[in-house]
Amino acid sequence: MGLILVIWSADRFMAENLYAEALGKEKVNVPGKTLTLHHIGIVVQSISTGFNLYSGMGFEAATPIYHDPIQKVRVQFINSGSNVLIELVEPAEPDSPVSNFLKKRGPGFHHLCYLVDDINASCDYVREQGGIITCTPVPAVAFQGKHIAFVYWHGTIIEFLEQGGNN
Repeated sequence: MGLILVIWSADRFMAENLYAEALGKEKVNVPGKTLTLHHIGIVVQSISTGFNLYSGMGFEAATPIYHDPIQKVRVQFINSGSNVLIELVEPAEPDSPVSNFLKKRGPGFHHLCYLVDDINASCDYVREQGGIITCTPVPAVAFQGKHIAFVYWHGTIIEFLEQGGNN
């Protein structure tokens, strides 16, 4: 079991099936568009502690540790041989957004990240549907400067990662 999010059709998002029973699929087919789950974000006190926990379950490092001064986090991607990565997210500074998350909720699930073709259109639609943009599009170190954005929609934090191009 895993999470599936169906939110995109040719010209609009759809909130139907926010959580689906066919958990674990990496691609979501919707008329006119396919969204690909890129990673699942897990907030940890420290990457080394988180990595030790997951490595005991067969996960291996997929990337080095990146420091992102814009997001004020350190991140590392790990995998177990599947197509979906887990992103370990550690606060790099006391005022990091994930520092508050850790204080309130402790370590654990934080967000789902989906690849999108147009990050601005994706954010605009979520806003029009009553969602909250918690981080407007910014370049991300871990994605070689490609833009990411975070939204809070229907009780879930979603990260959009704009695919293609050099941005």
